[in-house]
Amino acid sequence: MKRWMKVVLGAVGTLIVAAAVIWFAAPRLVVKAYTAAEMRKAGLSQKWTRVGDHIVHYLEGGAGEHVVLVHGFGANHTQWLRFARFITAGYRVVIPDL
Repeated sequence: MKRWMKVVLGAVGTLIVAAAVIWFAAPRLVVKAYTAAEMRKAGLSQKWTRVGDHIVHYLEGGAGEHVVLVHGFGANHTQWLRFARFITAGYRVVIPDL
């Protein structure tokens, strides 16, 4: 096998092992990075507001008429991130984290 091919295969193998270690050792960091990237793509920002005695977390972004995206039972606000990036160009999107 040629030397350059061994180097490339070694580098790819090292990256795969490193990704596996990060995924299994710190999955929360992977999810957090993914969520931040999807929020940037959609142009959303995190906000908080007080409703009575409660503090409500939500995502907001875009311009135009308001659209509120509400997740279902057992989900959270991140379920809408991939969809939101397609509608923030024409609408003001609000995604409450219930």
